[in-house]
Amino acid sequence: MPYYEIIMQIKTTSAGIGGQHTDVKEVRVIRNWPSSDIDRLYMVCSGKCRKKWGDKLINFNCQMISKYSSTYNQYLRQRIKKE
Repeated sequence: MPYYEIIMQIKTTSAGIGGQHTDVKEVRVIRNWPSSDIDRLYMVCSGKCRKKWGDKLINFNCQMISKYSSTYNQYLRQRIKKE
């Protein structure tokens, strides 16, 4: 099964001295998907993200990653540490 990196940018608002402050939080996840159809994955995941975060979602992107890439190797190291 191919692996995909999903990148989301979400707007967060926090109260501080002098009023509200808006930050952008970037969330990166790696998931395996049973199909190699990246367009279908994009539509399904972006729909779920828009439903969950609505107007707070600034940017959404997904890309297939190679099992030989540094991103995938980093993901494996983190999974091994969790187990």
